Amino acid sequence: ALDAQDQKLTSALDAQDQKLTAALDAQDQKLTAALDAQDQKLTAALAIQESRLRSELYKALWGFGLGIIGVNIAVVGAAVGVALWIWPPAAG
Repeated sequence: ALDAQDQKLTSALDAQDQKLTAALDAQDQKLTAALDAQDQKLTAALAIQESRLRSELYKALWGFGLGIIGVNIAVVGAAVGVALWIWPPAAG
């Protein structure tokens, strides 16, 4: 009688274990799908931000480069002006 009860209990525990395993597997699949979807959204958002930042960086670099060119033109112009003031062209 004890062996029969032991077998029933073991069988019931095995059935519960299978149900819990199935439920946990289902939850794992749902969470994995949700995390994958979130990962895709974040990856897309990061790609957009990277593109925007890259664009802003290029604009800033072009502005910086043009500023350097402008300063160089001003310095060369000033140097030419000073040189002409110190050494005026000979009247001919």
